Amino acid sequence: MVGYFLSRRMTSKQGVDFLIYALLLLLSLCGTWQGGTAKAQGARSDSNNFIVFADSKELASDVSHMAEVYRKELALKWLGHELPQWRMRCPIFVKEGPTLGAGGATSFTFSYDGYSEPGDWHMEIQGSSKRILDSVLPHEVLHTVFATHFRQKLPRWADEGACTSIEDLSERTKHHKLLLRNLTSNKGIGLRRMFKMYEYPKDMLPLYAQGYSLVKFLVHQKGEQEFIRFVEEGLENEEWESALCRRYEVDNLADFQVKWLAWIKNGGLKIAPDTEIVWGQTTTTKKKLALVRPIYKKKKSLITTQKQGIQ
Repeated sequence: MVGYFLSRRMTSKQGVDFLIYALLLLLSLCGTWQGGTAKAQGARSDSNNFIVFADSKELASDVSHMAEVYRKELALKWLGHELPQWRMRCPIFVKEGPTLGAGGATSFTFSYDGYSEPGDWHMEIQGSSKRILDSVLPHEVLHTVFATHFRQKLPRWADEGACTSIEDLSERTKHHKLLLRNLTSNKGIGLRRMFKMYEYPKDMLPLYAQGYSLVKFLVHQKGEQEFIRFVEEGLENEEWESALCRRYEVDNLADFQVKWLAWIKNGGLKIAPDTEIVWGQTTTTKKKLALVRPIYKKKKSLITTQKQGIQ
């Protein structure tokens, strides 16, 4: 889930909102999770782009290492190239517990000019150590990869759909089941409306499920990097239907919808039980996936990415 806060010339009310946000951010940096669950952690591990705080040195080290791995591999997979080292490292505050629901939140700022890299990174993640490492962390990191590349707000379906598509298999299965229920009970979101949806609807779960399915359908056809080029083109002038027709060779949005629904009906979202997906390679041994989702907040530059809890 993503919320945006603009910081240009502010009204008095906006100024108060900004001060409240700044205070909350300061408190979180001092070890207090905004959600009320994080306490000061005693271990720290630094890497080129991240500073990780956790309850144990081993977990802090694992998270900082995997954050760098995901940052590199996700950028290569979706953008086709690695990202340069950030000027400001991203602090990650980790709360681990075997029964904790998995979830996370990430905040960062965009520059006024839209060209400079985002800054003021701040990430909070929680859950079991397994779910943190194979789901929450990669999901949050992919949001930072997109923020670094696009440097502007993305339509919710594209951003959340892409990040949901790399989640743990059990989570993606839940989204697929929800999608089928929504599509068969007239609760789907109209594509024309959804393509230009930059804010979350009141009921966010259909957005996650439908966005996930659409991204998987597009990626299935031409891969992650063509999807990125499609989003870049759509952002240029908000002509999403035109960009879709040019990039994916459909006649119009109605034609695209027919093909997307046919793909779903034919089992397009199913993953073979003997498929193993590992960053940088795909083999046909045992099933293994790694990944999950976040929240932004923008401040033309204050962006806070918060994430729905993953159960």
